[in-house]
Amino acid sequence: MVFSSIPFIFLFLPAAVLVYLLTPARYRNLVLLLENLVFYACSALPALPVLACLIVADYLCGLSIYRYRRSKKRARVPLIIGVCINVICLLFMKHKLFYFSFLTLPAESKLGFDFLIPIGISIYTLQGISYLADLYRNRVKVQRHFISFAMYLSMFPQMICGPIVRYSDISETVVSRQTNANTISKGYNLFIRGLAKKLVLADTMLSLWKTVKEMNYATLPVLTAWLGILGFAFGIYFYFSGYTDMARGIAKILGFEFPMNFNSPYTAKSLTDFWRRWNISLTVWCKSYVISPLGKKHDSFLITMFRLILLWALMGLWYGNGWNFLLWGLVLGVLIAVEQLFLSPLLEKLPILIQRIYTIVIVLCAWVIFEIKDVTQVWAYYKAMFTGNAGSWGELFAGGGSFFADGTSLYLLGCYAVILLICILGSGSLIHNLGLKCEQRSSRAALGLRIASEIVLTLLCLLILAGGAGIGTTFFVHF
Repeated sequence: MVFSSIPFIFLFLPAAVLVYLLTPARYRNLVLLLENLVFYACSALPALPVLACLIVADYLCGLSIYRYRRSKKRARVPLIIGVCINVICLLFMKHKLFYFSFLTLPAESKLGFDFLIPIGISIYTLQGISYLADLYRNRVKVQRHFISFAMYLSMFPQMICGPIVRYSDISETVVSRQTNANTISKGYNLFIRGLAKKLVLADTMLSLWKTVKEMNYATLPVLTAWLGILGFAFGIYFYFSGYTDMARGIAKILGFEFPMNFNSPYTAKSLTDFWRRWNISLTVWCKSYVISPLGKKHDSFLITMFRLILLWALMGLWYGNGWNFLLWGLVLGVLIAVEQLFLSPLLEKLPILIQRIYTIVIVLCAWVIFEIKDVTQVWAYYKAMFTGNAGSWGELFAGGGSFFADGTSLYLLGCYAVILLICILGSGSLIHNLGLKCEQRSSRAALGLRIASEIVLTLLCLLILAGGAGIGTTFFVHF
């Protein structure tokens, strides 16, 4: 059950919110826990025991860490046990098919485990690790109440695509929180914006990418190749940021404040800047619980390279269980390490436009590795992007434009030009800044504009859902 499906939008979510709001404050954690389990059961019932076991393990390890808090040596034992349980569970449940690729097992033996892959395991295992690590470092208070802890670790809003919500981010609201007309209004605004991103922009851009991906790369013109990867880049961005906005909106309605996860990444001026803006909660988690324990900020060249490459290899595997994800992470790790160690002073001297072109070209090239599983096909797509598969540069420029574009290229450009323009504007900070300026000049006008936009987006989403487009479609779910 995904957030853009009709059962979720018209059945589960209204019922869950209504029951939650009608419940006395002292019982809301219990009610929300039950709603989390219902959502999880509807999405992946056979894997529900995995979530339950991890909740119990993290809860008991947390109590043990607190019990031995005066002795770091003794408290380290339940910390290591808890971290190992989460990591082993994540590696086995999410990446077993990846590991099975080493083995000569029948296909049916590999696929027999599919039904056990728990939805959201990439999210709640990292949340469990962060809770135990912060508890060990005395950065959070222990949660003694099992229902409250289970509610935190299993919260349904971030189960699909995050964000990763550390216990320290919401520890106070786990204990006590307020909901009112203002939080409900702002929460709905976030939710409908996220739903529109997914249904209107992400699904449209991913359909463009799907069309191009199915073509023969050996005959692909330059324009078609760039349109395709732009479609993927905008599609994955609005898919992730849309689901994150929906999660943050639902959380706000329930009285929680989830962290922002995307901050206009395609306006970044370097690769390092891009990954500060993309999937922020994952980047922060990795810095806090992977990079920091590995060493100090000003380590030697080799140690810095090792940390960055290891970090990005792990991030690649976090996104998926194929070789392409690992290769994508390794390539980005090397590029970011080179940028931070050598190129940063040079980049800062270049015009902002050049910095952004440099960043977006590398990011688009990296997305090719991320999405295409066959390495030979990746190389073929690169040739299409930069040469149109011409035999030489002379042939490329003497080809009379046939290598740059053909009838299909122009047709796709005509079909998707308006949505591409909306994506370019929507992926930047222009619209947000205009909203802030409007609010500064007149709060009443800003409120009217927000209500009008909510009505328009609601009607647009209803029309799309009524037409059957985007219903329950999933491009990427964090297993």
